[in-house]
Amino acid sequence: RQLDICAKAKDAAEIVTACTAALSADTLLASNRPTVLFNRAVGHTRSRAYDLAIADLDKAIAAAPERAAYYSQRGHAYYAKSQYDLAAADYTRAIERGAKSANDFSNRGNAYFDLGDFAKAMPDYDAALDLAPDNAVVRAYRGSTLLRLGRADDAIPDLSFMIEKGGDKVLPADYGNRAIALTEVGRQSEAAADFAKV
Repeated sequence: RQLDICAKAKDAAEIVTACTAALSADTLLASNRPTVLFNRAVGHTRSRAYDLAIADLDKAIAAAPERAAYYSQRGHAYYAKSQYDLAAADYTRAIERGAKSANDFSNRGNAYFDLGDFAKAMPDYDAALDLAPDNAVVRAYRGSTLLRLGRADDAIPDLSFMIEKGGDKVLPADYGNRAIALTEVGRQSEAAADFAKV
């Protein structure tokens, strides 16, 4: 029963409690231990106990180094701690082991973005949008990246997509970034409207 709760519960505290009980049980198979550690790390991450999550994932990875999801999850914990270089390295390890979803590429792109390495972020955002072209948040990040790479003209369509399609995820920064891009290409009156929105 504890294994089932550990794997399927939504509440962070419930996950941690069930997984901890499972890990201390004499009946837990050694082959199941990495998965239980991973699940407990998910619970720790949800409760913002990132160091505990990383410790569990270190053990899970030592036991099953081929599992891409373990690196992705540890990347999330490092990212939440603003350790973007370590997050990017783990997202790379996940991708090398077969993680190929839009989220996998955009997560690494976000880590590079926050490191200020916009040239590395761009290919990841392109790859993510090849897989999920309507993801407005990734479009916003790519637009922001293009702006920082001096490609204001190319940034405007992505930033506009976010503003038009992003719904409640649209932030003042999205209008601000588009305003800067519009200013850089000489469209001052449109930029003024965006600055007013900000």
